[in-house]
Amino acid sequence: MIEEMVIMAGMTLPDVSIPTLLAQWEKAGLFSYILPFLVIFAVVFGLLERLQIFGGESRGVNAVISTAVGLLSLQFNFVGVFFSQLFPRFGIGVAILLVAMVFLGLFVENKMILVFFWVGAVVGLGVLGTTFQSLGWFTGNIDTGNIAGLVLIGGVILLIYSMTSKDRDWKENPNNSPLAKMLGSIGGSGKP
Repeated sequence: MIEEMVIMAGMTLPDVSIPTLLAQWEKAGLFSYILPFLVIFAVVFGLLERLQIFGGESRGVNAVISTAVGLLSLQFNFVGVFFSQLFPRFGIGVAILLVAMVFLGLFVENKMILVFFWVGAVVGLGVLGTTFQSLGWFTGNIDTGNIAGLVLIGGVILLIYSMTSKDRDWKENPNNSPLAKMLGSIGGSGKP
């Protein structure tokens, strides 16, 4: 009994931290092969199912074609490299879009949903542009710092224009953004 306890005391638990786990998954090929295959398989299978190119009851054919396309796309490690460049930037783009939506939600009314579309389009183009540049597909001499500055200046101009537009009758049609409502209630008028 004592010998078993001594043996158990000498045993150590394996290092199961998240960075170690991610490194093991990377060595196993999860990020280079398995996840890209699953993404491509799911997209191709979903498109084939939705378009019903081979008829309504062709799930088996769609699965075979999706598997073949997914496996062929991994043949030269091109997809893994592309995904490893795209998705980290995509995550950053989603975070930027989320922050922009929060700030725009404070200042812009629900009627100006087109502004959200343009912010998303600019962020999406930025993500694709930096991804293409890092892969060497686009080697133009565009300074991204200048583009970010121009986008920021354009956003401020758009914000100022939307708040001070003379086309709007502010007494008949007040600003109903959350920030305007909050400032109106703080000011004591009860209305924005």
